Amino acid sequence: MQISVELQEMFSYSLLIVYIGGIILAVILIPAILWWILTRERKPITKVKKVKQEKLSKIKARYRKKLIALEEKVEKGQVSNRQAYLELSSITRHFVNAATGIKVQNYTLTDIQNADMPKLYELIAQCYVPEFSETSGGDISTSIKNARKVVEEWN
Repeated sequence: MQISVELQEMFSYSLLIVYIGGIILAVILIPAILWWILTRERKPITKVKKVKQEKLSKIKARYRKKLIALEEKVEKGQVSNRQAYLELSSITRHFVNAATGIKVQNYTLTDIQNADMPKLYELIAQCYVPEFSETSGGDISTSIKNARKVVEEWN
């Protein structure tokens, strides 16, 4: 049986149109993306809210109680040295958050240093080695006293 229909070549579009479309899209999108990156508003690393003095005194009193409770647990031997340092770091970071609105509990030590909080930086730096080393050393009593001093002198 003979067939008289011949097969046709495959149909394809010219790639020139695709290239031209890509170039036009790039010419429009690249400047738009650059403009957006350069003109968007950047948030400062810290935005301190002013807390009324009476509210700050209540915050200080609450965190003083937490420090006293931690000191009692340490004296009774209810927590390990490492756990005490972890709790001390958490208490002081949450105090600063309550007093300023800055979420320092999410900050690294370098972030705290860049946020220009030298007293908090020194205290958290004292906590870092005992928190993260294999053998937890350090004098937790002195660190708790330093934390009390940070809380008392905060303004």
